[in-house]
Amino acid sequence: FAMPSRCPDCDTDLVHEGKFWLCPNVHGCRTQVIGRTLMATRREALDIEGLGEKLAEQLYQARHLRSVADVFHLDAARAELIELERWGEKSVANLLAQIERARRTPFERFLVALGIPEVGGATARTLARHFPTLESLRSADLDDSIPGPKHPLGWRARDDVTDDGRRCLPRVDEKCQEQE
Repeated sequence: FAMPSRCPDCDTDLVHEGKFWLCPNVHGCRTQVIGRTLMATRREALDIEGLGEKLAEQLYQARHLRSVADVFHLDAARAELIELERWGEKSVANLLAQIERARRTPFERFLVALGIPEVGGATARTLARHFPTLESLRSADLDDSIPGPKHPLGWRARDDVTDDGRRCLPRVDEKCQEQE
C-alpha cells in the first residue's frame, strides 16, 4: 500500500498528525465539509434529524454548506431549499425546526459537534463542567487544572476553538451567543 500524498477529493497536500494523515483543507474540501457536518449533526452532538449525507451533498453542491456553522444559516435560504430535489415546504420546515432546536444544544454536546479530534462525549462533559461557556474555555490557561485522565485534550480543545486554532469554525461565536 502506498499512502497518497494528496487528498483524493480536493488535491490538497496531506499532513501527518500523530498516527493520521489528514487533509488540512477543512473548509474547502467537499469530503471534509460533508463529513464534519454529518458528525456535528449526529444524535450525540446537535441531533438534527433529516440532515443526512444526501442532503448535505445537495447543500454543498448548491453552495449553502461550506462549514458546519452554515447549518445555522439555512433559514435564510428557505426558498432555495424548497426547490432542492425531493424537498418541499414540509420537509424544509421540519429541518429548520430541528436546526432551531439544535441552537439550544447543551454546551457539552456543542463541544462534541465541533469535531475536535479525540474529544467525544466523556471529555466534552468534563470540559463543560469545568468551563461552562466557550469564552471560559477560550480564556483558560495552562495553570487551570482540568480533572480526569485525558486533561491534555482539554488544551487541544481550547486551542481548536480559539481564533488562531487551525480547526476553528467560522461564525462559531454567533452560535455560542445564541446559546447564552
